[in-house]
Amino acid sequence: NTIKFDLDLGTVAFSEVARLMLIGLRPNVFFWPIGILGLLLFRIFSGHSKSEAAAPMAQANQAIRHQPLIILTILAGLVLALAAFTFPGSSRNHLFQAHAIVGVLSALIIAAVCAASSGEIIRGMRVAIIVALIPTGALPALQLIHPNRYGLQNRFAPTVFDARRKFAEYLRTSEKPIYVDDDIFSLPWFVTDNRYPAFLVDELYYDTASRRGLIENGGMEDLITRHCFAIVLVPASDSWVDVATAAEYLKEPLDPLWSKALEAKKPWVKLTRTQPRDPSCGF
Repeated sequence: NTIKFDLDLGTVAFSEVARLMLIGLRPNVFFWPIGILGLLLFRIFSGHSKSEAAAPMAQANQAIRHQPLIILTILAGLVLALAAFTFPGSSRNHLFQAHAIVGVLSALIIAAVCAASSGEIIRGMRVAIIVALIPTGALPALQLIHPNRYGLQNRFAPTVFDARRKFAEYLRTSEKPIYVDDDIFSLPWFVTDNRYPAFLVDELYYDTASRRGLIENGGMEDLITRHCFAIVLVPASDSWVDVATAAEYLKEPLDPLWSKALEAKKPWVKLTRTQPRDPSCGF
């Protein structure tokens, strides 16, 4: 089964676009202007006069003016990221290109400032830049000291880890193939005995593509209707529950231990095939 996508305007609310943009920019608030920031911080803390910093600042301005391609690339990256944010499933990763080019520009500014500065100002720049980069090292340190509190890092509690280990064993010993609505447990060594094909549904786009009529050959709904899966494990609110029920799958609540393994915040169900698999499934 294949999915085709066409290019059109996004459907995400402006408030969500603004939120994604802020999430992407906020962690780099010190990184973006670091070339100028080093000089400014040095002036604040060292007491150097405005005239002493004039030449380095002029050199920095000249470095910026002489890089129109880089400036245009940054602007283009921001515009394209903003456009990408209007689509379902977008994330702050769309800002990566702009962040990377800003890093190049910052390096050029630092080099230009240092070339026009005295040794004392250069030493101050080093200190100021290190101070500006402290958050980069502080975040992973905080994640190690206080797991599950900062950023996207996550560490399972021992009870959850044990539940996931038992759930993995349950999947390995159950009849195949299985569809489970989980990024990890839907991998083939859990649900298809490492046999082709694997069923990894891109949830970020599947619903949108389905609404637009872009899914060919019936998609997952058709596979469930033809009893291609021996077991289907999905949230109780999933639309595929009704499809499976209509196809005479046996519906029952998911074992609480498995819900814990899946870190389910909503009730899940187990749907078990009661009819023979259609030979047209091909697997």
